[in-house]
Amino acid sequence: MGIKKPLVSSQEKEKPPGQRSQNIHIYRHLTPQGLTISFGRKKYCINYPAKVWQEFPSVYHQSFADTLTYALTIHLSFNSFQENKALTYHFPPPAIEPLIFKGMAYSLPEDIALKNELTTTDYLKLFF
Repeated sequence: MGIKKPLVSSQEKEKPPGQRSQNIHIYRHLTPQGLTISFGRKKYCINYPAKVWQEFPSVYHQSFADTLTYALTIHLSFNSFQENKALTYHFPPPAIEPLIFKGMAYSLPEDIALKNELTTTDYLKLFF
């Protein structure tokens, strides 16, 4: 998907690298209680009851963290396109990335009905 690739406008390419808009870097970290999602100066902790997190097989913790982080942050791409920024994920794409993207794409008409600035097609073109 185009989200992971930096989106740099032609105007941005003309600027010296130090003056270009910065990408939004997204990280996820496992914690003893769940995971922490961070980007920019913001951190969001997702904690589960100790029994739930400990009984969830540890072999799946990393994959679960990748999937949840991706699903909870993909919407940031709409704000980043307006600011000539790209989302940079610092983990591999989750196995169900196409399903998350499809779900996001199908929810666009609802979002567009609230703003009326762009059409669904305009939004989707931003990803490709």
